[in-house]
Parts: sequence; C-alpha cells; structure tokens
Amino acid sequence: MAVRRGHSLRDLEDTHCNCDLAWRRDRVVANGDSANKIGTYSLAVLSRHHGVPFYVAAPLTTLDVNLKHGSEIPIEERPDEELCSLKVEGVSHRVAAPGIGVWNPAFDVTPASLISGIVTDCGLIPKRSQDFDVAAFVPEKKRKVNGQ
Repeated sequence: MAVRRGHSLRDLEDTHCNCDLAWRRDRVVANGDSANKIGTYSLAVLSRHHGVPFYVAAPLTTLDVNLKHGSEIPIEERPDEELCSLKVEGVSHRVAAPGIGVWNPAFDVTPASLISGIVTDCGLIPKRSQDFDVAAFVPEKKRKVNGQ
C-alpha cells in the first residue's frame, strides 16, 4: 500500500497496515544523517513513535562522504516574508505583527538514529547500531558500477 502524505500514521497503526515510509533525500553525509525539505525530521520522529520504519531514498549523487555529521550540512534559509506575508492579487500583505522575525529554514536534518535504512540506486546501505558507514558503501558501489 502506498502511503500518501495526507494519511496519518495513527490511521496506519489502527488499520494494522504493515507499511514503511520512504522519503527522497537531498543530501546524506558519512554517518547517515540526512537533509531534506523542512518537516521530514518530524515525520521521522512520528514514524519512530508509531513503530513505522523510516527509509531514506538517496541516489548516489546525494551521498556526501566529505561531511561527517548532519551538523556540517549548510542549511539554506528562506526569507521571513514567506511566512509573515500573504500575497493577494499580486499585492503582499503582512499578516504577522510588526517586529516579529521568523527563522525560515528550507531544510532540516534527520539524524541517522531515526532512519531504518538508506536505499540507493545501487542497493541498501546497511545500518550499524545507531548510524551508517556511507563512506565504506560508496567506493564499493562505484567499483561495481564501473565494472571493476
């Protein structure tokens, strides 16, 4: 059964659906911490709470073994106007009180400890106890892809 974002994890639990969640990632670092659109971390936490495995779908091109931990991933920050203003008929209207600032990151980082597995275009990266050894996986798979 495919899980759409509109379904609640509680509904899945109540109907005894044996489903896993998988989200595509924009960047995965050496220990398996991964960055994706804002809100993905929350989904991973909810998945853990409800006992639903949370898998990351990550093409090899998104694996960055030069960064060791998710705290090293640069996070793009979006303008606060995106959340403080509403555009109606081409005119922007501030809906937040004057002087209110907003932190508006475009991405969040999900720690490897919340991820059940990392699925790549060359296979599954095996999990160690709490994280992944992405660096060990990348060279091995590149050799296989290149026929060496």
